[in-house]
Amino acid sequence: MTKESWFNTNWQRKRELDSCISESDWLSVLEDMRCEDAGPGGLVTFVNPFSYLQVLDASFDIGRFKWFVDGQLLRVLHRMIFRFDPRRHSFDFTSVASDVFALCEERRLRLAIVAASPGEPQRAVENIQKKFPQLNVVYFRDGYFSNDSDLESCFGDLKGEEVDVLICGMGTPLQEEFLLKVDERNIARWAFTCGGFISQTAEAVHYYPKFVMKYGFRGLYRIYRHDYVRRRYLYDYPRFLSLYLIGLFKQAA
Repeated sequence: MTKESWFNTNWQRKRELDSCISESDWLSVLEDMRCEDAGPGGLVTFVNPFSYLQVLDASFDIGRFKWFVDGQLLRVLHRMIFRFDPRRHSFDFTSVASDVFALCEERRLRLAIVAASPGEPQRAVENIQKKFPQLNVVYFRDGYFSNDSDLESCFGDLKGEEVDVLICGMGTPLQEEFLLKVDERNIARWAFTCGGFISQTAEAVHYYPKFVMKYGFRGLYRIYRHDYVRRRYLYDYPRFLSLYLIGLFKQAA
């Protein structure tokens, strides 16, 4: 498929995704989470240049989510085109994870985690609770399911635990599709995707060294640490940029 034909196929989804990004407000999410009454809650996810293309290729309902930008490249492009600065938000301790966990701890909300590889969620929970010792984690498991029965068993367990907040990290689009199924079953009031946060936190509470945080070298550090990140920067990000610019030219035409 050529770039032009690819974009013609995904043009409407791109417009919807960009619109959702422009409408999302993290402060309003926090305010809603602070409310004592059981409001509707919501599904929250984060998009970077790599996952942006995965979203456009997927078929799930974009409009069911609150979308936030994770990455400066997408932020700059969105600001240039739409004259709206979406800021950067990601579910980790450099951004919004602390906000969510602090609210869960303060309100004694029942938290569940479905993410990462076998063994990692337990280590991550142990590390998270070093930072938030009163966090009420009622359920955790990895994000790999052997069959539909295993998946339905997970949904049953989550329902039985009366979960208030769910954190899910499976990669796009699997994590978004999982949250939609959670929402259909009325399992959690709030549900967030978290990307690789649980795998990172399984290693240590603070994944990034202090000098990396001090000088803002998070991207470079992840390039150094992980092969898949290097592939994204060398292949997926240039592909994203070329396709996004096609969208810019189409919009200006």
